[in-house]
Amino acid sequence: MLVTLSQAGRMEGAPSQPSLARMTKNRVLPFFLKKTDAGWRVDTDDPSWGNLIAAKRGQSPAVNAAKREGTRLARSVKGNQAGGKPEKEEEAADGESNVRKALDAKVIYNARREKLRMEQDEIKTGKMKGHFVERTEGEYWLSFMQRGIVDSFSVVDRCFEEVKRLVLLGNGIEGKQYLKNELKRVFNLAARNMKEAIEGQDD
Repeated sequence: MLVTLSQAGRMEGAPSQPSLARMTKNRVLPFFLKKTDAGWRVDTDDPSWGNLIAAKRGQSPAVNAAKREGTRLARSVKGNQAGGKPEKEEEAADGESNVRKALDAKVIYNARREKLRMEQDEIKTGKMKGHFVERTEGEYWLSFMQRGIVDSFSVVDRCFEEVKRLVLLGNGIEGKQYLKNELKRVFNLAARNMKEAIEGQDD
């Protein structure tokens, strides 16, 4: 479902509306951002949106999907157990078989739930230690660095003539410092934009 940036920003665990707006200006856009005739929209059905929400909640999308499957299985088991007792003697064998299947399914469900809990704990521990982040979130933060690198190439092209002029006048040191200052300005701007994005997510 496509929703406005403001509506998406009000969802539990979602980035704020200003953060989403800043994402639209990145060279590498998250897949959940869609440009429409009415403006930017967030596709809440896109898997990358669920991944980002799960990452901010400290959860794994795979674990969330497995939980939904576990809930479905548990309801199925409960439905089997709630079935009425066979009234005819020839149905006793089938009834016993259904109970056995329900019990087996419950054992499998509990085992899967315990395994998922252990995996979730391992994922949370890894995230707290900074071992990894969700791919969508990682691409978002790397886009700031990518922007700084691209802009630095533009700085070299823009400053080349002035640097060459200074070198030809015998001011090579001044030319080198001029180029360093311009590159530093570009990377400081990229770092400031990233800091603002981080602070915007904390709002």
